[in-house]
Parts: sequence; structure tokens; C-alpha cells
Amino acid sequence: MTEFADSSDKIEAMAQQLKVLANLKRLQIINLLMEGVQCNCELAGRLNLPLNLISHHMTILRKAGLVNVQRDVSDSRWVYFSINEPHLRSLNQAIDTFFDVGRIQPRLPNCGPRGTNQSPIKVEFEGEKTAIFSPTKITFQLSPIGVSTWPTRQQEHQPNGEPIPPNYQLLTDTLPYGSS
Repeated sequence: MTEFADSSDKIEAMAQQLKVLANLKRLQIINLLMEGVQCNCELAGRLNLPLNLISHHMTILRKAGLVNVQRDVSDSRWVYFSINEPHLRSLNQAIDTFFDVGRIQPRLPNCGPRGTNQSPIKVEFEGEKTAIFSPTKITFQLSPIGVSTWPTRQQEHQPNGEPIPPNYQLLTDTLPYGSS
């Protein structure tokens, strides 16, 4: 399992990179640049885009650090683009680490019906009735005319068929007081 630092800065930077790549034309440009160095007119011809749109997309890709730009020394009208390999490797590693399925942890929510909140909750009803709820057991202390709970037995599944979380136990056989 690989670790991903819980850094909002890293996540925000990756989100910005993915936002840049979320455009179809920019992905097509990256795909063409994976074939090697391309000039602006080659990209325009292969993508059927005017040069001003190529320039627009290349500015965004360059600012994101994904491409390198080099002008021809003898004629600056000719612009050549290539992939910024170190940056692409870094982005690739960050994405691989972030989406590594080995990072998925078994966890139950802290709230709701499946919650694992470790703090006991005490509920008082009218009269002498009290119920105390905790992750591992539920205890009822009721008046003689209330509900009596029989001893519990551990089950592997809840009535709806879902497995019982390991730190829970399901109470069963709850009968009205005086019933057999």
C-alpha cells in the first residue's frame, strides 16, 4: 500500500492539473505530443484547429507545466512543442498514488444506523425506563410493566442480510414483559 500525504496543497495542485487535462482538445494535443516534438502548424493541421486555438491550448498546457515550448532560432514564427517528461512522471506518480486501491481502508461511518460512535448514548423515558446504547451492546433497564430482553446471541448477519460489523452484536428475542 502506498501512502498519500494528507496535504490539501497536493490535492489542489493535482485537481488543477486534472482540470487542464479535462478538455478534449488538450488531451488530443497531449496524445499527439506523445509521438514526439510537434510544431504549431502540425498540431493545427492534425486537429483541424486554427493556429490561435492551438496557441490558446498550448498556453494553458505550458502554464500547467505539461509541455515545453521552443521557438526556432532562425525564424521565431515556428514554435515547437514537446512533453515535459519530468513533470508528466511526477503527475503520473501522484495520480497512481492517489488512486491506489491499496489505500482503501475498511471503515464504518461514525453516524447513522451503521455508525460506530464509541460514546454511549443514554436515553431516558417516562418513569424508570432507561436505555443505554453503545457500539458493543444495548442494555435496557425497564420498569416491571415495560419490555424485558432475553439474553442475546451473536449472529453473523442482520435481519436484512447484511453482515454485522465486528464491534457490534445484534440483540434478538425481545419480547413484551410477561410473554413466554
